[in-house]
Amino acid sequence: MNPDILLRAEGVRVAFPEGEVVSGVDLSLERGEALALVGRSGSGKTMLARALLGLPPAGARMSGRVVFLGRENGDLPGGPCRLPAGRCAAMICQDSAGSLDPVRRVGDQVVETLRLRRGLGRADARTAARALLAEAGLPDPDILARRYPHQLSGGQRQRVNIALALAVDPALLIADEPTTALDAPVRDGILKLLGEVRRRRRMGLVLITHDLGLVRGNADRLAVMSRGRIVESGFAEDLLAAPEHEQTRLLLDAAAMVRRPFPEPPGPPRPVLEIRGLKVVHRQARQQSVTALDGVDLEVAGGEIVGLAGESGCGKTTLARAVAGHLRCDGGSILVGGRGPAPAAGEPAPAQLIFQEPSGSLNPRLSVIETVAEACRLAGAGDPSTAARGLLAEVGLAPSLADRFPHELSGGEQQRVAVARALAADPVLLVADEPTSSLDVTVQAALLETLRDLVAARRIGLLLISHDSRLLRCHCRRVVRMRRGRIEKAHEIPGAAEGGGADSSTIVTPGEADPGKPETH
Repeated sequence: MNPDILLRAEGVRVAFPEGEVVSGVDLSLERGEALALVGRSGSGKTMLARALLGLPPAGARMSGRVVFLGRENGDLPGGPCRLPAGRCAAMICQDSAGSLDPVRRVGDQVVETLRLRRGLGRADARTAARALLAEAGLPDPDILARRYPHQLSGGQRQRVNIALALAVDPALLIADEPTTALDAPVRDGILKLLGEVRRRRRMGLVLITHDLGLVRGNADRLAVMSRGRIVESGFAEDLLAAPEHEQTRLLLDAAAMVRRPFPEPPGPPRPVLEIRGLKVVHRQARQQSVTALDGVDLEVAGGEIVGLAGESGCGKTTLARAVAGHLRCDGGSILVGGRGPAPAAGEPAPAQLIFQEPSGSLNPRLSVIETVAEACRLAGAGDPSTAARGLLAEVGLAPSLADRFPHELSGGEQQRVAVARALAADPVLLVADEPTSSLDVTVQAALLETLRDLVAARRIGLLLISHDSRLLRCHCRRVVRMRRGRIEKAHEIPGAAEGGGADSSTIVTPGEADPGKPETH
């Protein structure tokens, strides 16, 4: 056997009673090599990663051969992740917040891992934890180690997860969508960190992503998955330059985001959102107050999509919550459809939020039709069930999905349910806060096309919040950039432009949120 081969999989299959989700996958990985595993949602990427780690879900049946550091499945009790430190594998998950214990300081979590996996004493573990947090790119590790996960930005939390993974000194690191929902500078920083750590420690890296745009420069080889199989593999630069399989070309086309011209609205624009001098201050017990929004002015017209960009912590989500009437304002004014954002008793809010994580915003105990019908009933619909079915059809959901529960839907389908629920209130404005960040590029494009059609048909406004500058240039007529609670720049994108419109410098913001401060949304 080649001594440089770190991992080899032959004929790996993962099956549930309903069917097979990974079908006979072969792959190999050398020490110090980075392999990008790319595919649409549901293609089997994460399930394959869990199979390689010996951690298939309950009820799954796994077969095939996995050889890790020369040892086969039967010689790997509990899988590679359970092996002693230095000879094991580790995984970084997509949800940076969900991977951390919310009630423990992040430094204590790294210390616990070091003591359990390396057998270090308390003092030595604290010293090693500070060194790992520094290696993960966190400045002032002594200060950040005393913080809780909710006091860190998304990028900082993911760096803590990298430190936790490095605490076991892994020979193999699997990063499953590690940059989802991070803005561009933070995303690039995380990918650069993973590359530096891989080369310095000479460990193998499997980078799982749905975005082919992240592969260039961050992976040596590329494997494209579709329906549980690897349909194309080879050197990353070669496949990106000349893809052969239809699935690879589809992912490349979706990543390109070709801009579609906006139709000119009939008649003069009707403002549905008017913000003047808005100020919001977050007051925290025993901590200095943080001014999240400071003198914000913004307008959105009916039938218009306005993009809102900015680095993590600049105040985008705070603005969204204020517009939806969820926050008390400390100055300025907000008018939504000519009235205040907070609804009168018994009335739905004129602005409706669509959240970033659809699975967390839907009641897991209600079926799709029950979820939307409940919103229709609260909005005063005559026959809530009939109204709900009409809304589900309007957002492009098949009638056969009406009786399913959220966990039985894909991420894109869950987000369409959330859109239908928002429309039940007959709003004049939708506020979509990172609505596609957890979706693959092809599902993103389909959902955003649906939102564009709804905006045009209903003559409502859409405030689209995203860290993805390409997405905003493709789907918005105007893009507004925020920085430190202020509107820094607005840019009109020509409606007839193709292939991106505005220059990216108009909406890409520099750097990560200040690591010495808690994140302010």
